[in-house]
Amino acid sequence: MLISMTGYGQAAKKGATGPVIVEILSKNRKFLETSVFNLPDAFFGIEIEIKKEVQEVIKRGQVVVRLRMEKEEGVCADLPSKDLLQELKQKWVELAIELGYEKKDIDLSFILDQSDFSKSLIVYSQEDKKVIFSCLKEALKSIVKMKKEEGELLQKDFEKRLTLILSFVEKIEKNSENEPSLYRDKLVNRVGDYFSESDEDRERILKEIVLFSDRVDISEEIVRLKSHLDQFKKILKSTETVLGKKLDFICQEIFREINTISSKTTDLKNTDLVIQIKSELEKIREQVQNVE
Repeated sequence: MLISMTGYGQAAKKGATGPVIVEILSKNRKFLETSVFNLPDAFFGIEIEIKKEVQEVIKRGQVVVRLRMEKEEGVCADLPSKDLLQELKQKWVELAIELGYEKKDIDLSFILDQSDFSKSLIVYSQEDKKVIFSCLKEALKSIVKMKKEEGELLQKDFEKRLTLILSFVEKIEKNSENEPSLYRDKLVNRVGDYFSESDEDRERILKEIVLFSDRVDISEEIVRLKSHLDQFKKILKSTETVLGKKLDFICQEIFREINTISSKTTDLKNTDLVIQIKSELEKIREQVQNVE
């Protein structure tokens, strides 16, 4: 089963202090990298737990988890202590005098704004933590569903291109059935036209021609190429979920055989078919980089 590395998932629930929204975005990466953003200070320690939850369902890719916790109207918490406010006011007054500003501008609203108490005034509970992880699990289900759907589309595209590549390989195989013997006869005739050596020399030259003509035989490469294509198809039907690295390796092996065939063949029709195979294979390899 192919699973794409790109996807998006979201879930929202009502927490004790207001709505809780979790968004997850993933994209290509060689290994799993998870980042968590916008965690309130009260829940800073749960980042490791969130990453473990992600790791349970996503194996490769760059994953970004964003948390939004919105405060509802009427939700309040303990105000800062009177002593703390007096101490802050005294420090701001001293600074204002030193800089030549009017100390009358330093009121309660100013102190609260500058000290950013707006965030710290919200007190989160264990109930909020439960809601966060409930949202996280739903968002993970959502993103996995999307990644699987995209994986199905990738698999169909791979199968279509593999069928096309196999048809090109079979044409090359047919074109090359008599290529070594034809090439050998051609060389023998050319040597005979230009040289009239002794029987001993002629025998030696013929042996060299036979050895050289065998080098244009691509039957072994065709066998290995067909085997690699078959392996690729079997991997696509595998029940495993992490297949990207395997498919990438098979692509490299297919390219290796194609390059060898390209260097050996002397048939222009085969050269054109090799180019078409490389074009299709390059498209496959680009898409394989998106497979988890």
